[in-house]
Amino acid sequence: MLVLDDGSHVQLAPDRRFHGTVAQLVKPDQLLRLTQEQAEVLAVVISDGMTTRRRIEEARGAPQLSIGPEGPVSLPRDSSETLALLLSRGLLCADRDDHANGRPLVYRPTPRLLQLIGAETLEEARRAMAVTAEHRSQGSQPQDQAAPFEHQADSQRAVTQ
Repeated sequence: MLVLDDGSHVQLAPDRRFHGTVAQLVKPDQLLRLTQEQAEVLAVVISDGMTTRRRIEEARGAPQLSIGPEGPVSLPRDSSETLALLLSRGLLCADRDDHANGRPLVYRPTPRLLQLIGAETLEEARRAMAVTAEHRSQGSQPQDQAAPFEHQADSQRAVTQ
């Protein structure tokens, strides 16, 4: 560390050998590679605008099957760890719904998430998702539309859970 003194203020700054590392840390945010589960959760939250974990798990589809001592058992697709991870990364925010039974958490996309997927509004994010889904169903990729939930290039570092 270097001490910079201009006569009226003193400031700590990184040594020159750390400039590359510091530049990497403060460069503009990018949406890192998402797992399939993370993309599904974000897609449900964006499409609903605000939603509960129960709704997310219902929207994500059929429960998983497990074989127990009494035969096959259905287990719901638990999204709690994925939601906690997305909350910790600042992609979602959560508030208690004091008026609903059980006071569930209600999840909403953050302005940071919208910024990272290149949308200014929630409606714009929904349109981008619809365009991506339409092109995916037709087997093509949108020409000039960025797909917010596509897996990104392997050159970007992968997100680990």
